[in-house]
Amino acid sequence: MKESNIGPFERIRVPGADDPKNALEVFKIQCENFRSLKKIKRVPKQTEVLIIGGGIIGSFVAYWVKNTSPYLNVTVIEKDSNYPKSSTFWSLGGFRQQFSLSENIKMSLFGADFMKNAKEYLKCGKNDNVDLEFNHDGYLFLASKKSADQLYNNHKIQLAHDAKVRLLNKDELKEKFKWINTDGVELASFGYQNEGWIDPRKYLLAVRNKATYLGTDYVNGNLIGFESDINDQAILNKQLTLKTALVDTLDGKIVPIKFQKVINAAGPWAAEVAKLADIQLPVEPRKRYIYMFYAKDGPILNVPLTIDHSGVFIRRQGLSNYYFCGLNQSGDKESKNLDLDHIDYDYFEKEIKPVLIKRVPSFKDMKLVNAWSGYYEYNTLDQNLIIGRHPVHQNFIFTNGSSGHGLQHSAAIGKAVSELIIHDAYKTIDLKRFGFERVVRESPIKEIEVV
Repeated sequence: MKESNIGPFERIRVPGADDPKNALEVFKIQCENFRSLKKIKRVPKQTEVLIIGGGIIGSFVAYWVKNTSPYLNVTVIEKDSNYPKSSTFWSLGGFRQQFSLSENIKMSLFGADFMKNAKEYLKCGKNDNVDLEFNHDGYLFLASKKSADQLYNNHKIQLAHDAKVRLLNKDELKEKFKWINTDGVELASFGYQNEGWIDPRKYLLAVRNKATYLGTDYVNGNLIGFESDINDQAILNKQLTLKTALVDTLDGKIVPIKFQKVINAAGPWAAEVAKLADIQLPVEPRKRYIYMFYAKDGPILNVPLTIDHSGVFIRRQGLSNYYFCGLNQSGDKESKNLDLDHIDYDYFEKEIKPVLIKRVPSFKDMKLVNAWSGYYEYNTLDQNLIIGRHPVHQNFIFTNGSSGHGLQHSAAIGKAVSELIIHDAYKTIDLKRFGFERVVRESPIKEIEVV
């Protein structure tokens, strides 16, 4: 496997860190996280809602619970206080409505509406300086003859939910996006509204800050076990209640925290949390690479996040001819090395670069300048969200396995879980099909458009 050959950028693992402004933003975020955690003088002995994982989904659960029911005590346990391995932190921040399942489309539309009003929803008192840098260039899916029918069927489902998408034939595609080589493309789907990308680090920090402002306690610690309320009647009814979490506060202390509801929002490590409750959860960390390149003649304007029918995707970064790209591994190409500092540059050269140059001829002189990797919380059953209560541990709630679209669905997931906690039912979007029961039955629900 080839070692780094990207010169002065070889030690950079921060998205966009070649831009000093972005590097400064990262530093500010890390400082803000550290300061907010330091506000907790002691770990609470009990809480009504305990959330394991303080990333974007866990923070949204906290936000919606406190926003709806301010009297409830909410505590978040997060072991990586500066998010060095956060899936959100290393993502590209994409938002799209182009999915094949109704639930995923509805969650996307909910997230888009939240984004439109984020400045109001996420302001903290008089501090309304919330700028998530939402870029509205959209998503563009390219289909071959083999995949065109599926794209067309997806389009009909999306329109039924009032998604703002448009199909383009080859001539229309070339007319609208002149920089694309349309060879091998039969049909394209363009999301012209409610799609694009944001700064994921700013999003995470804004949601977390608002949850903290509303009264959520963030505790720097690591869950190491549960204690259950076990009696003969509970065993007979197959309804066990977890009552206490044992938390390593990373300073040599093990602290018990009693709770009423516990939410598994541990991202790629969700299966480890579930295992502590003797639950088998089909979620595991999968490493995904993002490569950044420079192409002096590449397109700058009218460049959506584009997904080739091969799976290769590209997204421009700013207006200075820098681009992000990647290709999700599958099968025997999955990385066995989960060390985020280990980057496979051969994968870019062999699997991604040739596709990019063919699809966008102006990339022919591209130069790789940066690369990093992050984790997907990969659902091995069907790459879809697992949400809701466990059938035996009734106060254990899942929010796991979104497999790459957790950030864009995080507002809706958090809302749905808050409704389960407060109303004991879904009120906004019915997500019962995504419950844990399908894991027990081994009945996958496949999403076609997984990127």
